[in-house]
Amino acid sequence: MLSEVKGLYKEKYGQDVDLEYDEDGTAWIETVGTGVPRDCRVERLEQKLAEVKVLYMQKYGADVDDEEDDDVQRDEDGTPWAQTVGTGVPSDQRVCRLERMLSEVKGLYKEKYGQDVDLEYDEDGTAWIETVGTGVPRDC
Repeated sequence: MLSEVKGLYKEKYGQDVDLEYDEDGTAWIETVGTGVPRDCRVERLEQKLAEVKVLYMQKYGADVDDEEDDDVQRDEDGTPWAQTVGTGVPSDQRVCRLERMLSEVKGLYKEKYGQDVDLEYDEDGTAWIETVGTGVPRDC
C-alpha cells in the first residue's frame, strides 16, 4: 500500500517521496545514526603514530621528527657513518672460529694435494667452478 502511495506522489510531483531536493533539484539522502560510513584506518594510524611519537619523546627526550643529523657523521666521500655505543654490531664468535678453522683445513688440503678444495679439476688439471641456480650470468 505504501509503495502505491509513493508511486502516486512521484507521478503527480515528479519527485521521489523518500528524497529531499534543494532549489537546484539535487536529491539529498538523509542518513540516520553515524551518517555515511567512512574509512577511518588512516586517521587511526595517524593517531597511533602520534602516540608513539609522544612515547619516544618521553623515553629518549628527543623529537623523532627533529631533522638534526648529530648522530650521523660523513667521511670525505659523503658516506654516512652511524655511531655505535658499546661493542658495536654483535657477531657470533662461533661462526668466526669455524670459518678460521675451515680456512686452515683448506690450506692443509692445498698443501698436501696441490689443489684448491673449493674447485674441481678435470684430468688435464683444468679447474672447474660449479654454479648453482641460473648458472653464469650472460648479457643477452
